[in-house]
Amino acid sequence: MQVIVGLGNPGKKYDRNRHNVGFKAIDLIAKKNNFGPWRRKFQSKISEGLIKSNKILLVKPETYMNNSGFAIKELFLFFKLNSDDLVVIHDDLDLKVGKIKAKVGGGHAGHNGLRSIDQQISTEYLRLRIGIDRPVYKSQVANYVLSNFSEKDNYTINNIINLITSFPTASIMSANVTKLPALLLILIGLPSSNRFTKAQTFVSIELFPLDKD
Repeated sequence: MQVIVGLGNPGKKYDRNRHNVGFKAIDLIAKKNNFGPWRRKFQSKISEGLIKSNKILLVKPETYMNNSGFAIKELFLFFKLNSDDLVVIHDDLDLKVGKIKAKVGGGHAGHNGLRSIDQQISTEYLRLRIGIDRPVYKSQVANYVLSNFSEKDNYTINNIINLITSFPTASIMSANVTKLPALLLILIGLPSSNRFTKAQTFVSIELFPLDKD
């Protein structure tokens, strides 16, 4: 079983925040693939289903962003999983709006959700990073990630999440496409029987959304 975790904060007040793009992607994956009803378990909302015959568990931790790792650790202990089974979708300040990168391993770059997962599980899991850009000043970051997208950026974000969840033939800039984990290739619509290994720690790709007319 593969686990896809979307990071965010629970509650309607956070729904449209930049920090909640992980939740948004997870919701759309569930909707487009007719996953089962959401239920509460492991300090999270979870939903089970299939993506191209692959058994997938979708997870939205309800611990709030900074404690995401506690929910994932509980789930991992129950199912006896390891980091190879985990994909985390999250916002990224270091990427412009409209860019996505996939990476296995590495640091958390100040992202408290990733920091929590790294502390509780491991650093060797696949991260699908959705760019939200960063504010001009570092002192603005906390308020920035908890604010909503502009209309233009929201359009771009919706396009990029739609690309992920619709299994498109995407524009991919990578010399290592064939080495990507099978689940990520499923998510972006590329066939592969390859599996994740620790030797693939820094494989990355980049996707670009449609431009608004």
